[in-house]
Amino acid sequence: ASYRFYGSPSSRYDLSPTSHIIEVDSVPTPTLAALLECTRGKADGEVVRVKTVDLEGRLRMTTLKLDLKYWPTFTLSRSAAGEWSRTMEAPAEAEQDGLG
Repeated sequence: ASYRFYGSPSSRYDLSPTSHIIEVDSVPTPTLAALLECTRGKADGEVVRVKTVDLEGRLRMTTLKLDLKYWPTFTLSRSAAGEWSRTMEAPAEAEQDGLG
């Protein structure tokens, strides 16, 4: 995590901006692509277990509830021309309970 916005899940569950996420639900996340793959398909409100390591090498594990309605997953990338683009990750479809 490089930054956290007030009210975001990382802020609410105290994920430090200087921590590195090394596992999600016991699956190693050595790259950003691996992290995105672990969270892809997770539904809004679903709980994930996150293991982090801080700059001093201390390990920490916590759980957090995803808030994809107000804090959707996205990546920022910069082109060779210096333009920034934002790519939204598609959330899992909410399961229908048959009530209506």
